[in-house]
Amino acid sequence: MSDVVVLRVNDYDVEAIEGVVRGWVGGRVGGGERVLVKPNVLGAYPPEKHVTTNPVVVEAVVRVLLDAGAQVWVGDSSGMPVHRGTARALEVAGMSELGRRYPVKVLPLEDVPAVDLPVPQGRVLDRVRVSGLIEEVDWVVNLPKLKAHQLTRYTGAVKNLYGCVPGGIKQQYHAQAPTPSAFAHLLLDLYSALKPKLLFSLMDAVVSLEGHGPGPTGTPRHTAFLAFSPDAPSLDLACCRAVGLDPSSVLHLRFAQERGLVDPLPGEAPPDAAPLLEAPMRFPASSPAGWLGMAASRWVRSRPRVIADRCRRCGYCARVCPVSCITMDSLPRWDYSRCIYCYCCHENCPHEAIELKEPLLLKLYRAFSGR
Repeated sequence: MSDVVVLRVNDYDVEAIEGVVRGWVGGRVGGGERVLVKPNVLGAYPPEKHVTTNPVVVEAVVRVLLDAGAQVWVGDSSGMPVHRGTARALEVAGMSELGRRYPVKVLPLEDVPAVDLPVPQGRVLDRVRVSGLIEEVDWVVNLPKLKAHQLTRYTGAVKNLYGCVPGGIKQQYHAQAPTPSAFAHLLLDLYSALKPKLLFSLMDAVVSLEGHGPGPTGTPRHTAFLAFSPDAPSLDLACCRAVGLDPSSVLHLRFAQERGLVDPLPGEAPPDAAPLLEAPMRFPASSPAGWLGMAASRWVRSRPRVIADRCRRCGYCARVCPVSCITMDSLPRWDYSRCIYCYCCHENCPHEAIELKEPLLLKLYRAFSGR
């Protein structure tokens, strides 16, 4: 693996985190260079929900970049399927406040017209559409949040780059890559296209999200560390080890090794990637769905369904669905014959009104496989 530094950090103290970041970043950015700081801003969730990158981490990085003389933007493209949804998400998540306190521009990435970037040796995409701001800046600083994820099992540095894809194009890509394996390769296609722009990735794992993440149905867990690397897949491998997750169980990390995008998975964790927790973080259990075709995998994938007493009939789920398989009656209804099980509805529901129901075959698979 490329160099990864993991450091214990117990709380969100901007001065302490700035000192850590300054030691890692020093000399990597020159005066006048244009830098996009890209946190995870999934939706309009306040910092105390721990769904988004904590604004204190973003602030610490912004301070260091400004002191180096860089021009700084802070932006993401959220999963919110409403007009100006990302703008609201940036405000609620505490990012817009940074634009009022520092000479930085905070903006939704979909506000800059999209451009196509070539994908070297792509498996799903030959070209990938991203915010035009990516082309305008010299560097991207990637600030992911360590979280469990229902589709990819784990979300971190590589997955966070999906927010560089603007607006509804993300839904189009989900439809284009409807199986876990295809979507894992699509994430790596995106990473390959963006890699020349990536300055470094810094993982916010002071408080992580386990269980039913990546949205507010996940459970915050005080994991008490930050991790840094110039290489996103290497950072993810180390962070998986640190929280007790086998990185080979995460498809996009396994495929990254097979595609030569990261060094082979080590048999033993290096010192900076040794487990840090007394008990492992809880992630969705692995399933055979990643290796099955679309038709067969439907029988072993958890189905989204509405929690009636929480649903406010806002229609977010129907609007965010990449394949329009949700219709709104008195409550949302899924056409499971068309569902691609991307779980966009689950992770984007602002009212935590969608749960995932495990099918019997998946329960049996886990019982006999021990996974």
